[in-house]
Amino acid sequence: MAINFPPTTGQATDGSFTYTAAGVTWEWDGVTWKSRGSTDSYSLPIAGASTLGGVKVGNNLSITSGGVLSATASATDLDSLTDVTLTSPSNGQVLSYNGSAWVNAAGGSGGGATVLNDLTDTVVSNPDNTHVLRYDGTQWINGVVQKIDAAAVTQPAAAHRVAFTSDAIGAQTIFNDTAFLYYPQSGLISGPSNVLQTRDTVSYTVVGSLDSIANTFEVNAASTYALLKIETNIAAWVTLYVDAASRTADAARVETADPTPGSGVIAEVITSGAATQLITPGTIGFNNDSPTASAVYIKAVNKSGLTNDLTVTLTYVKLEA
Repeated sequence: MAINFPPTTGQATDGSFTYTAAGVTWEWDGVTWKSRGSTDSYSLPIAGASTLGGVKVGNNLSITSGGVLSATASATDLDSLTDVTLTSPSNGQVLSYNGSAWVNAAGGSGGGATVLNDLTDTVVSNPDNTHVLRYDGTQWINGVVQKIDAAAVTQPAAAHRVAFTSDAIGAQTIFNDTAFLYYPQSGLISGPSNVLQTRDTVSYTVVGSLDSIANTFEVNAASTYALLKIETNIAAWVTLYVDAASRTADAARVETADPTPGSGVIAEVITSGAATQLITPGTIGFNNDSPTASAVYIKAVNKSGLTNDLTVTLTYVKLEA
């Protein structure tokens, strides 16, 4: 059975303040109620919604002399919190942490720039649906994609033209000494349909060539070329060189000795009569003069056994002007 003791605030603690319940007299010693004649303490049950009992009185909780219990909040407003400092708050302000406390400060949009032109490195002027954003070396600006006006382009030298054609559109890409320009329509600028070289031939005839005598001469072909064939009209030993010095240095070599690597010999053939010798695999020949020229240096020895006109014909493809 729970006992409803009277309030003890301000009462004597020497045992003279008593309370009798159910035939038992209790006296107050300043700490707890004790039954008279007993040294034991009586512990009140914990008070509940339907149970009489005791409660602890501590921080933010108090009880009146009439036994009325009340609670007070530790902070009743934002500024009462220990880690918040408010100074003249106004509409639109937000609570911002400054590293040590929460303080009131002006509110921001929270998202930085909301339009492209608000960026510090971007300038947009009168944009439309044909514009792109490009960097001019200092900042980003809007503008149209630059187009090539074919009529305003200076006709490039023929040697500098590189044209790519299509049966569908006949487009051309042409180098104008500075850059490659693309022309989407055929006929804007005339030029070669392609840049591949066709094979060519060059011949030289030694009139009245003595038997077993070396004849030296040059033919005009290309600075660099792909050698495909060497043709003779009679039996002959024919050697091609990169320059006159290499030909002179090789003059004492006999027919049965191979030229040494790096001696300047491009190719040589020995025929037993009128014949065409295929050069397989193909050989790259070049002129080693300074400045570079298009001459091919040749030595041809008549092996027919008689004095005859000796004709040497080269078939080649030009690789360098």
